[in-house]
Amino acid sequence: MKAALPRAIAVSGATGYVGTTLLSYLDTHGYETVPLTRNPSACGSPAREFSLGAPLQPGLLDGVDCLVHAAWDMTLTDVADSYMVNVVGSQALIRAARDAGVQRIVFISSMSAYEGTRQFYGRAKLEIESLVSSIGGVSLRLGLVYGHDARGMAGALASLSKLPIVPVPGGNRSYQFLLDAVELGPAIERALVGQMVGVVGVANPSRRTVPDVIRTVSGQAASGRFVSVPWQPIFYAMRIAERLGAKLPLRSDSLLGLVRPAPGVPNADVLGITYN
Repeated sequence: MKAALPRAIAVSGATGYVGTTLLSYLDTHGYETVPLTRNPSACGSPAREFSLGAPLQPGLLDGVDCLVHAAWDMTLTDVADSYMVNVVGSQALIRAARDAGVQRIVFISSMSAYEGTRQFYGRAKLEIESLVSSIGGVSLRLGLVYGHDARGMAGALASLSKLPIVPVPGGNRSYQFLLDAVELGPAIERALVGQMVGVVGVANPSRRTVPDVIRTVSGQAASGRFVSVPWQPIFYAMRIAERLGAKLPLRSDSLLGLVRPAPGVPNADVLGITYN
């Protein structure tokens, strides 16, 4: 594997949870990395300025032969704004990588991206997956990433473990596929040096119920009682709060992904990873 070391791997979303976890892994395994971030000074001298949805800096991908595109703005709740920043911005970066002769493109997608999903986040990821496949790249559909200081849905679910009564939207219909953060680096490395094209799921293929997910991501037994609750009233209340400008620990679109998860993990054995 080390015989195929890329010259330089650019990683967008360098200060996000996936980006920082990946960069730490690559840096300690002999790879030259180029963080792409809004604040290059926070990542050191190899970093280059990049903001998803903004015009690309000249020479952004000079000397780069692999791109891992992990950037995604999860703060945007307006569909039109999110599409312009995340989808159009991702398309611009990926096409720029193609035009610059970047040899390997890996897109960090999500298990929320599956045919028939009603989640905007999943549909947006599907659109980028299609572009990446058309130019010979690979999209990695990550499961719910958990580990030390995990953010996003994993962090929000972990906080529920301390409640005396833990609501489970959707009850037994809700489940997730998990990915331990320690498996993230090895999985992406294999995608970088491999030849696979298309879509690959990166997650334990076993379904985990929401109570089990909460116990796993929190690292402790939940002290409260799990109670099944209807998800629709919670979803619409969250939508109203978002439209009023409220900052919620979990987006309504993410709740939709929890109660309407993917049916399975595609091509889970392709990378040869044994998942926890």
